Amino acid sequence: ILARNWHFGRVGELDLVFGKPGMVIACEVKSRRSSTFGTGFEAVTASKQRRLRQLTGAWIRDHRDVVNRFGTHLDVTIRIDVASVELARDLTVSAINVIEAAC
Repeated sequence: ILARNWHFGRVGELDLVFGKPGMVIACEVKSRRSSTFGTGFEAVTASKQRRLRQLTGAWIRDHRDVVNRFGTHLDVTIRIDVASVELARDLTVSAINVIEAAC
């Protein structure tokens, strides 16, 4: 894990940033206690996806020294995932589903 809850001005926040050789992964995490208002995945609208791409680019620019540990910032693959966390009534995690390269 390279970052948690990273804020970039008024643009927004990246929930998680991970790194592995040749890759940097930003992950948006959405949790829901029920599906009454849709799943966590459904909460990531087109405008939220654009914001996530902008935030990820800003994080990469601001952390080139960190990114270079996984390969130069010019040849590192960048991926944005979305994780949907389902919570039980007692707020324990009942399921985690991830869409890799969601946006």
